[in-house]
Amino acid sequence: MNEDVIGLWRLVSARLEDEESGAVEDAYGPDPLGYLLLAPGGRMISFLMNEEPTGNDPAALFGSMMAYSGRYRIEGDRWSTDVDVAWFPGWLGTQQERTFSLAGDELHVNGGPIGLPARPGRRLRTILQYRREDTLAR
Repeated sequence: MNEDVIGLWRLVSARLEDEESGAVEDAYGPDPLGYLLLAPGGRMISFLMNEEPTGNDPAALFGSMMAYSGRYRIEGDRWSTDVDVAWFPGWLGTQQERTFSLAGDELHVNGGPIGLPARPGRRLRTILQYRREDTLAR
């Protein structure tokens, strides 16, 4: 396992690239909020959200965030998570695959193409950038 990725990471940017058109958009606005926790014991937790969710419409609020957790494993520049908790029930029991690269205290994560419930009918690649918050030293 690549132990350099273990730790707490703060979200810097979250973008989506449309597989068909190549168009790129901010997934959760220009200043998204979120964290990725890759714990030493193999548990990951991811929570991303729009900086300013608006209104009380449940569908809009559901579309303004993403959260899931599960057991993860790393092989080379890939990590996969067996999802056992998710904001979207369709992800329960699935395996989410991501690739990553490290550059100092920056973690770049790419996923997909996947379907997202807030953007039905589209296949999107996720492009996430995180900055290290804590190494979770043992």
